Amino acid sequence: MPRYKFRWSNLSTELLHELCQSLFDDFTGFEPSEVLQDAYGARPKENFVAEAWGTLRDDWLLHDKESRERVVEGIRAIRHEEGQLKTRKDQMAYLRGLSNAKNLRAVVLQAFIDRGEVEPEASEAETKPEPPGDVKPRPPIVKLKPPAPPTGDDVQTAAVDKPQDLNVAPGSIVVIRDEEWLVTSAEQGSDGWLVRVRGLSELVAETTAAFYSSLDTIEVQDPKEARVVPDGSSGYRDSRLWLEALIRKTPVPYGDQNLTVSTHMLADALAYQRAAVTKALDPQHIRPRILIADAVGLGKTLEIGMVLSELVRRGRGERILIVTPKHVLEQMQHELWCRFALPFVRLDSIGIQKVRQKLPATRNPFTYFKRAIISIDTLKSPRYKAHLVVPPRSWRVPYAASGVMLDSLIS
Repeated sequence: MPRYKFRWSNLSTELLHELCQSLFDDFTGFEPSEVLQDAYGARPKENFVAEAWGTLRDDWLLHDKESRERVVEGIRAIRHEEGQLKTRKDQMAYLRGLSNAKNLRAVVLQAFIDRGEVEPEASEAETKPEPPGDVKPRPPIVKLKPPAPPTGDDVQTAAVDKPQDLNVAPGSIVVIRDEEWLVTSAEQGSDGWLVRVRGLSELVAETTAAFYSSLDTIEVQDPKEARVVPDGSSGYRDSRLWLEALIRKTPVPYGDQNLTVSTHMLADALAYQRAAVTKALDPQHIRPRILIADAVGLGKTLEIGMVLSELVRRGRGERILIVTPKHVLEQMQHELWCRFALPFVRLDSIGIQKVRQKLPATRNPFTYFKRAIISIDTLKSPRYKAHLVVPPRSWRVPYAASGVMLDSLIS
């Protein structure tokens, strides 16, 4: 059995009596410290603070200056609040305005345990000599009546005029459960904040979730903590490369019908191929749909690569799925990479099994990679077909070859 430094008997008699009065219907004839130990164990946990918060606040923190200041400073540090509350009146008003949430319970519990590890002064300790040879009888363990459920009158709600609770807004970057998320909305409730997010890091990319600040630790990435680091490369080469990459990644306006990247492929772009790309980029068609039905050998793969490269340049090709006959899958993957610098991951049965070894069992393997290429046989397989229903509508599935048209462009 573990041995704790905490002792209920180290607490003041008045506090123990008030705790028993508020938590139990009748404890007459028993030592308050033993009653509390029988009910909450040798070392209290968060459930004790949740049930006894009102008494701890008004009968312990009100009179214990050191513990009160420690609790107030700890909570304000967690909530990133600035300034100081120096007077007892301000500190108690602040504590009464807090909700009985997880962060509060953790701070109060640690301060309460630390107080119980300190033995009282000799003048305060009760020294009742016991007759020699007599053993003090231990009171029988009684089944204590649990506290009555809350009626709603004593429920405390967090003050809605305190935006310092969690400084988040749509667009903020937060770290939750060791993953990075983009905040899409934040709502304040009676027990903290409800934060809706979209995944950014690799494991949770493109997934959505909702977290409560009272249940999870939400770490906000504060832009103020960013440090400016000088570029030590020769001729500021790293900075110039970064700016050039940023310019190239900046999307071209979708209404601009001028071909920007497809004409620089490793092939001669013919007039009929450019016509297909121009038609796909027509601003009149918000959702481009195009059927390529040229004869064999006229460059349908090149036309698809030109369309995709222009859509990617305009910021509309973030997620792409290509479905193709099995015998041209490898050729399609090779052409798109070598001629247009568009990398696609081949997800056949073997590729899917490799991806599943890295992902949780509930994660869809087709959402792990943003750009993938699969065969028609994989699409028809009932084993994988269900996974392809889940990806968002931003997937684009183009291919037409040998008289087979699987789908049109989906934006």
